[in-house]
Amino acid sequence: MRRRFPDLMRRAGSRWRTGGVESTPFHPSQIAAVKHFWESDSGVLEATADPAEDTDTVEFWQPTIGSLDLVQSTAGARPQYLTAGGPNGKPQLVFGTGDYMDDAGPGSISATPFHVFLVISQPSTWVNCFLFDSDGPAGTRAAVWHDSGVMNQFQSTNGATLAAPATATWLLLEACFLGSASSYMRFGAGAAATGNCGNTGWAGFRLGGNRALTRTLNGNVAAFMIADAQISGTNLTNLRTWFNTEYGVTV
Repeated sequence: MRRRFPDLMRRAGSRWRTGGVESTPFHPSQIAAVKHFWESDSGVLEATADPAEDTDTVEFWQPTIGSLDLVQSTAGARPQYLTAGGPNGKPQLVFGTGDYMDDAGPGSISATPFHVFLVISQPSTWVNCFLFDSDGPAGTRAAVWHDSGVMNQFQSTNGATLAAPATATWLLLEACFLGSASSYMRFGAGAAATGNCGNTGWAGFRLGGNRALTRTLNGNVAAFMIADAQISGTNLTNLRTWFNTEYGVTV
């Protein structure tokens, strides 16, 4: 005898059906505040209209959410694209000494609050600058960087500080710039560090270096996301869970 269980969950194409009602699996694009998202398995170009192949250098990184490219016009300052070795077997962009990418905008994140997420690994000692406002006035640029054994989220000398994470481990680095003492930074499943890093936005931002290029990343990146508001509550829980599933990083 054939029995039916109409209320059990079953797969229907790319959607899940529960009790006859379809639900769409979570994706970051469902959060309106997410304005820019770059992923290493999409939009990585060696040159205009030329997708990068293994070991190529990267001139353009096009987003999966938004329309703002990351660009490096100088051949000697381009990160390298590797099709293997990234989190969950994904590709990665390897930033060596002097490598960085700038937004082609400038970007639209011109004021606080804003929230950034970076899937990153450092194969050796954590050093130098990861995310930086490349167009802000001197002394007020908002950045996330490492120095003297700690990770910093700062505007000038203000902001949050955390002990450096373990090397050779892919992690989700999260920094929320709120323009108040509630601004915070965290990685992995650790507790957030809070501190007032000022209210400077990112009129133009740089991935992998500071303005003077005296601090460049020397690390590997698989994803980079920017939201123009603080993500919190269920949206933040869903987003962290998605990063855990998609990239295998502890959140």
